[in-house]
Amino acid sequence: MRCPRFGSWVITVCVLFTGSSAAWAKDLYVQAKNNPQSHGNGTNSKPFTSLAEVEANSEPGDAIHVLPSNLVLDGGIQLKDGQSLIGVGAQVTEVPENAAHAQISNSTGGHLSGDAIRLADNNTVENIHVIGAYRGGILGVNVASAVIENNLITENMNQHSVQTLQTSFVIFQPQRNHYGAITLFACGTTSPNECQDEDPATVGLAAANAVIRGNVIHDVNVEGIVILNDAGVATNYSVQDNSVDRVSMVNPGFLRTDLLPPLVPEVVRSRAFTMIVGNGAHAVLDMDHFDASHLAPPGDYASDGVVLVTFGNDAVITGDLSDITVTNPDFTGETVNGDSLELTAFGNNAVFDVRVRRAFLSDSVSTLVKLLEVGPTNGNSYFFDIADSVLSNVNPRVAVEASNAALAYIKLAAPGAVQTNTVDISMRNTQLIGHRRGLLINLLNNVNVGTLRVFAESSTFANTNPNEGFRLFNQGGVISSSAIDLGGGSLGSQGNNRFVNNAQQDLAVVNLHFAPPPLIVSAANNYWGGGAPVPGVDTLTTGPVVLTTSPFLTTDPSR
Repeated sequence: MRCPRFGSWVITVCVLFTGSSAAWAKDLYVQAKNNPQSHGNGTNSKPFTSLAEVEANSEPGDAIHVLPSNLVLDGGIQLKDGQSLIGVGAQVTEVPENAAHAQISNSTGGHLSGDAIRLADNNTVENIHVIGAYRGGILGVNVASAVIENNLITENMNQHSVQTLQTSFVIFQPQRNHYGAITLFACGTTSPNECQDEDPATVGLAAANAVIRGNVIHDVNVEGIVILNDAGVATNYSVQDNSVDRVSMVNPGFLRTDLLPPLVPEVVRSRAFTMIVGNGAHAVLDMDHFDASHLAPPGDYASDGVVLVTFGNDAVITGDLSDITVTNPDFTGETVNGDSLELTAFGNNAVFDVRVRRAFLSDSVSTLVKLLEVGPTNGNSYFFDIADSVLSNVNPRVAVEASNAALAYIKLAAPGAVQTNTVDISMRNTQLIGHRRGLLINLLNNVNVGTLRVFAESSTFANTNPNEGFRLFNQGGVISSSAIDLGGGSLGSQGNNRFVNNAQQDLAVVNLHFAPPPLIVSAANNYWGGGAPVPGVDTLTTGPVVLTTSPFLTTDPSR
């Protein structure tokens, strides 16, 4: 459009007509009513009465206001770029659920495959009660930016049996993950990728970001929040002040043998938060104040709190997690799975760089913090730093011996020419209490490790039953470079660790690679109950290991 320059008023009109659609953004109102046939015009005084009307009459950039009602707006809604979807009235995470508030559902799979709210670019969804969605509560595929804030999500996918969930609602095959109450896909432009599997028409992104803040998720089926990145995309996720409670409770007592052909017997993932990153993608996760509890009923559920997964090649997850609480008060979960915090690599050359502060993790069936490699993975690196945290367990139901500990790294690879690049674990002012073991590093099947570093300072290894406070087991692989510093060693630990009331040794190191150099383990300036640790009783070494425990503390540093 060409505009003559006759005066400022003409210039103003020209700008209005040639600007983006946001210049014409309007406020629309919708409210669930007993008589939805009496259509409104989208104003506050005469709101639309269905999501279909809003979807048909809204434009990019519009603000859609959902007025309070005791009824639910069913059918789902596809948002347009730049739109906001805002619940009017009381905060839905606090109001009694029988009171009038903003409610949206999609109870069948006919529209949007059953998603209640489907995102576009630059959407905000706030103060909505998403109830009883057939598939995803809030779902976005390759949306550049999203704000999902202060919503209540309940009864998501609760209408489905476990057989149906495993047959029709799995989005990531290696772990059989499902759609969640909140599900976000982001992928780059390389084909094929996981986003194209979800939506063949989607266009890849170079980068994406999302804010997931203040949401309450409870009484949903199988998954709380799921994030899936693939094909080189760079993403940033701010996940703040969210809670997930009571997952999969609608299908109690499920056993893997209940699944019918063509499915094979398997556990079912039942998780609070899952981030899956593959094939050159780099995800940055800033998680603060996340609470998760009651994550599975009795039955064969892999009951997990926060799970970070890599697949393919060259994936990177950078995470800062603080004030995380994951509890299992019902002691549920299938006894080979079930971790409070899990970092798992399925692919090669992945990097986990994760810091945890002020976590309280308790009573998982398996491991409170698990660093795991599955299959013939190669070249992966784990940098894990935890501080000011409590990892405790009084759960009488425990998992397989190979992985059961408060904090564990496990390489479950078949024998062969595979190598882990780096395992670097740092722990400060953290309590490992009451599990079968405290800290476990389990290198099985002669797997080689490039660099192994373990640092512990001002931490407690206590009340394990029936095993050790600290155990490092190398079945025979080559460890090219190592530093095990629990006090007085090359990594600068001041010691001040407590080793008390452990059923077996406080510290055990088994190195079955008999070629030099030996493993050097420094454990000076620690408390072993008041006296010097007794070899064979308090400490145990097998194979080429040099252990230093002197000097020792005679006074408990916790007092």
